[in-house]
Amino acid sequence: MTERAMRIALVAMAAGMLLSLFGVLAWPGRPQRPDDPKKLAAWLAEHPADWTAASDLTEAALDLDLPSRFELWHRAHDHALMLAPQRAQPRTAFVRSGFFHWYELDDAGRQQVLAEAIPILHDSQTFYTLAPVVWRLTRDFAYLRRASGGDYSSLTRLRDIAATNGLFSEYRDLRDRAVARRTVELDAKTAGNAPFDPTEYVRLDANHDDEPLLLRVLTEFHDHPIEKRPSNPLALDRLIDYAIRHHLQPLDGLQYAVRDSTFASAAQRARLAVAFGDLKNANIIESAANIDDSPAWNAYLSERAAYERARGDAVFATAYAARASLMRAKQLAWSGRCNGDHVCTSAQRDVLVASPAPYAITLARAAGDEVPPYVEVYVDDARIGEAPIASQQTFTSGTLAPGPHRVYVRVVNPFTRNLAQRRVQVLRDSP
Repeated sequence: MTERAMRIALVAMAAGMLLSLFGVLAWPGRPQRPDDPKKLAAWLAEHPADWTAASDLTEAALDLDLPSRFELWHRAHDHALMLAPQRAQPRTAFVRSGFFHWYELDDAGRQQVLAEAIPILHDSQTFYTLAPVVWRLTRDFAYLRRASGGDYSSLTRLRDIAATNGLFSEYRDLRDRAVARRTVELDAKTAGNAPFDPTEYVRLDANHDDEPLLLRVLTEFHDHPIEKRPSNPLALDRLIDYAIRHHLQPLDGLQYAVRDSTFASAAQRARLAVAFGDLKNANIIESAANIDDSPAWNAYLSERAAYERARGDAVFATAYAARASLMRAKQLAWSGRCNGDHVCTSAQRDVLVASPAPYAITLARAAGDEVPPYVEVYVDDARIGEAPIASQQTFTSGTLAPGPHRVYVRVVNPFTRNLAQRRVQVLRDSP
């Protein structure tokens, strides 16, 4: 093709495109779908393939002041579902309108809404939002369990609903399932190739039940050492605290956290440095920090004293032990209590055992509704007992070795359905 012929072809193409543009601009445009439900019904009669209109009519039908509104609701939904069976919008519109008009529906209508809601509730975020609403409407916990997708977020939502409403056997089962599921989800992440932050899987109140999960997290850091600030430094604090107190290994994947002040608190980083035998960085952190009487700094002083004693430096061992002893009195008092001697959400203290003996604590109900406060009691992160406190209850551990032990009391359903505070009172504990 000659240059002249090429130029003519390009001009013709441009002219054609310009004419097409004029045609589009001159087109009167597609009629707009009306918003009014009655007009929308007429629109759908003229445009029977418009599944979006059928979905919109489904959502609006029950708002109409018509004797046939329930029939219209069902027919519009059936039509939308026939046209778009794989799309979420037809089911979502039906379920949303059904829940909004729940008390106007007959049993068959309610059952259809619940059946259509199951695929929607399988989504974790949707379940987390809607599960409390569905529970208030139906009081059918077995349905919620069936509708749940079984992921960690959904299981914890179910667990909390069960605890709040006095379904304590369900609570215990879901608590254990959630811990197991969290481990499964972590294993799936570690098997993939996408980078992720393992500390996202560490609960801030992690206890002995979480230990297999924490070991997996430490193993993941061993294979892929931490090199950037975690999304939640408090979770890394909890991981370091639990791992050091319970002698979990490997710790080497956390080594970079010692040198970066943004990764974790100063106290936990100092403890980690001592665990590595890195006294240089332990001294740097200690000298730059504002050491308070928190449990973390008390633990650091005690662990530093033990380390100095083990390496034969009696002077430093004595000095650190003396500082830890002065701070110990603070740890022996309860922290986290409310209204004097009450526990609203959680409280903890250390106990000093002089000779092998069990620990016992007696708790009494102080405030709540018809559902009693449900309490878990932990010693050194291991649960020694749990029960609803209808009047009062005593929890006793096994025999404890001489030395300090950490006691933690948790109310797992701290708020009633009306958001009033449930509380328990610490009547006595020993030693």
